[in-house]
Amino acid sequence: MPFKSPRHKAFDVDTIHVTLPKALTLANVAICLVHDRSGLTLNDLYLQQTSARRQIVMSGCLDFSLLELPELPKTVDFWTIRPLLSNDLSVKRVEYPFARGNGDMAAPEQEVGREDDASIFVSFSVGLGLHLHPLATVKWWCAETCTWNSDGITDVEIDRTKGTVQFKSSVLKPCALVQDAVSDFPLEDWKMRTVSVDPPVVRLTVNGKWTDVEFEITEGGVSLIRPMNDRLQDEFQGKTFMPTLLIMKLFRYGIGFASPFMGQVDAEERGCYRAMASKCLALSFQAHKANAQHTGCVLTAMDAQDVAYTIVADYHLKIVEKERKVCYCAAEDDLSKPKPETAPHGTVLAVLEDIAPGLPTKWQVPVLVLQLLTIICPLNTVSP
Repeated sequence: MPFKSPRHKAFDVDTIHVTLPKALTLANVAICLVHDRSGLTLNDLYLQQTSARRQIVMSGCLDFSLLELPELPKTVDFWTIRPLLSNDLSVKRVEYPFARGNGDMAAPEQEVGREDDASIFVSFSVGLGLHLHPLATVKWWCAETCTWNSDGITDVEIDRTKGTVQFKSSVLKPCALVQDAVSDFPLEDWKMRTVSVDPPVVRLTVNGKWTDVEFEITEGGVSLIRPMNDRLQDEFQGKTFMPTLLIMKLFRYGIGFASPFMGQVDAEERGCYRAMASKCLALSFQAHKANAQHTGCVLTAMDAQDVAYTIVADYHLKIVEKERKVCYCAAEDDLSKPKPETAPHGTVLAVLEDIAPGLPTKWQVPVLVLQLLTIICPLNTVSP
C-alpha cells in the first residue's frame, strides 16, 4: 500500500488494524504486511531458535517490511515518463526506523523525532480458545541471531476475553504473539493407564503448571482428549497424529509439552521409558515423589489388582561382588538404604517382566507410547 498521493495514516487488513506514525505517512515507501499462519513457517521459527528457552508462536506471524517506491510518472506532451528503481525491476527493501538525514526515504518536510513518534500501532485478533500463559507477549523475530526480541515493542495489551492483541513497535520486522514453550515444566503430575487391551488403547494424562492434557494412544496414532474447546475441536477432535506432529500442532494453541530435556535423555531414563512402553498394556504407571530427591528414575507400577510396585533404576549403585550396574525393586521408604544382593536386579524391563509376564502381540501402541514419553520426559523433574 503506497503512502503517497494520497497519503494513508491507517489501514485495515482482515482483522488487523495498523496506525502509521508521521515518519511513515510522509515517506516515499510502500508497506508490505503478510499474516503467515502456515504450520511449516511456525515450526521453522520454533526449530531455528538458538535461545535456551524457546518461544512458541500463536495465531500466526505478522511480517512487516518496507519497499522503496519510484517517483510518480510524469506526462510531457505525448510521453509518459516512469522512473525505475533498478534496471532489473527488482524492489529494494528499506530499513526502519529511517536513519537521521536520510533524504532518499523521508519527505523534505519530515523531521526525525523521538523513538515513540516512529512507532506503529497494531491491533489484531487471535481469536478465543488459545491457552495463554500470564507472561505471553508480543516480540519480533531477529533473523541474524534466530531469537525473539522485545526491544522496540511497547504497550502490549492482551484481552483474553475478546481474543485481541495490541501493541506499538518501532521495528518493522516479523512480529508475533509468543510465550515460553516450557512454562508447564517441571510437570506437576502424570499417569498412564490401560483403557483396553483388545483393541489396545492407552491414555497418558499430564498435569503441567498451567495446562492439563490427556492423550489417547491407539494403533492408528495419538489423539488429544483434553483440553478441548470449539477452536481445538476443528483441529483435533476425532483425529489421530504421530506424536511429534501432534505436539507441534499443539504449540500453535499455546499448549507446550515438549520437554526442554528431550534431547538429553540418558540411558537410565530411556531404559525406563522403553520398559514402560513395553508394559503399557499390562501395567499402569504414575509419577513418584522420589524423583525430586533421588538420583535415579523411580517408577510406580500398578498391576490389575491395584498393587503398587516401586521400581528404581539407579545406574550409580552397583553390586560390588558382581561389578555391574543394576536396577532393583525397593520399598518406597527404603530407597536410600543399601540393597542386598538378593534384591531383584537387571534391566527395568526385566523387573517389570517379573511383575507382569508376557509381551504384547502388536507393537504399534508401545512404539507410539515410547515416542510420546521421550518427547514429554515425565520422569525428569528438573526445572528448565
